[in-house]
Amino acid sequence: MIYEFWESDTIKIARGINGTPYERHHISTEPNAVLLYRKEFNTYEEFKVFYDDFYSRGLRDSLDLLLIPSKDIFLQEYPCGLKVGDFLVLKSGFKQTVEWCEADFMRRVGWEFKVLSGEKEFPDVIWLETLKEGSQQKHFAILGDNIKRFELMDRVKE
Repeated sequence: MIYEFWESDTIKIARGINGTPYERHHISTEPNAVLLYRKEFNTYEEFKVFYDDFYSRGLRDSLDLLLIPSKDIFLQEYPCGLKVGDFLVLKSGFKQTVEWCEADFMRRVGWEFKVLSGEKEFPDVIWLETLKEGSQQKHFAILGDNIKRFELMDRVKE
């Protein structure tokens, strides 16, 4: 699995590329987050040793760091015209799998969602956060062609 090492004034996160949507969202909302390093590991144990060396044993200072600002990685507007902060309501259910994330929207008809930042590398994957209280899963990735199943409730103010 490929891991990314991110930092800002307030966070230090190492996340798997297919890591939790929460980690991804947290990084994308940090205004000065920077991608420091990206590396592939065969096992979690291999990652853990590297992580400890990276932060605790000074390996970070001896590597060529990427230093890519999050704004260069995360989208604020999708090709379909949705912008971060727009609000949607699901009008018809569907099931889909995006990479690692299987989602069943059949029982979520009528739920409201807020559009989250996407990734420039995958502009056809739209990230949403449910506004439904008590939902176990908060963040969802949907394929762009499923956006037709949603209705725009409110557009973010410029």
